[in-house]
Parts: sequence; structure tokens; C-alpha cells
Amino acid sequence: MRVIVRFSLDGDDGTLTVALGNILSRYGIARTAATATYEGNIQAGVLASAMEEFWDCAAQHQGATIDHFWMYSDNPANN
Repeated sequence: MRVIVRFSLDGDDGTLTVALGNILSRYGIARTAATATYEGNIQAGVLASAMEEFWDCAAQHQGATIDHFWMYSDNPANN
């Protein structure tokens, strides 16, 4: 399935942005724009693991908060 993830943070010195981006990249969801927009073609189970690690990391980080999170997924092969 194709997945697109976009997020923004408040109060980040860059460390959380990098950490979250690295998590997504490790799961095959790569940065596609100058903004924090990531896209990849992955299996649903891989997406679930990536999101679990993403939210765990965000919850453990102090000093920054997620301003917004947006995710879209579809299966373009079935359209």
C-alpha cells in the first residue's frame, strides 16, 4: 500500500524531527519534500510497526510536541 505521512512539531530543536524522520525512513517511508512529508509503498504490518515506534518516540521526547499529524494510505494498484 502507498502511505503518505506529514507532521509538524512545536518547540523542537531539531532532534525530534530527525528522530521521527529516521524511524519513518527505516521502515521505507522516505522524505519527499522540503517539509516533513514522507511517502513509501509498504505492507500494512510494516506501517503498524512504524507508527507504533513513531508515537512511542514522540511520547518519550521532552520539550517538543506534535502540532499536527496527517497520514493517508491507499492501494493504487486496486484503483
